[in-house]
Amino acid sequence: MKIASALTNDIRDLFCTVDGVTVDNIAAYRTKTGIFPFSAPSPWIFGHTGGSATAVADGYYLMIQPLPAGLHTIHYGGKFVVPAGVFEAGQSVIAKDVTLIIRVGS
Repeated sequence: MKIASALTNDIRDLFCTVDGVTVDNIAAYRTKTGIFPFSAPSPWIFGHTGGSATAVADGYYLMIQPLPAGLHTIHYGGKFVVPAGVFEAGQSVIAKDVTLIIRVGS
């Protein structure tokens, strides 16, 4: 849990708009889970052999009301500021800027 929280603490400059309307106070949407079990397939991201393990989640999650029929734009992002010494000698910044254009059917 401490690692997940520490990583989430390094997220900065969050933003989100839905159809041009700004989502205010994104920090209020930070959510942490308890420990949960999962099964990883083989091969998987951390090696050739998967298996059973446990994990936690800590991040920012938005749930929006159902949107009316038609096209909608969801724009979100922020920056993950990796402290010096984690990946490289200096601080690294990983920026995320995503635009989703979705069509809701009637």
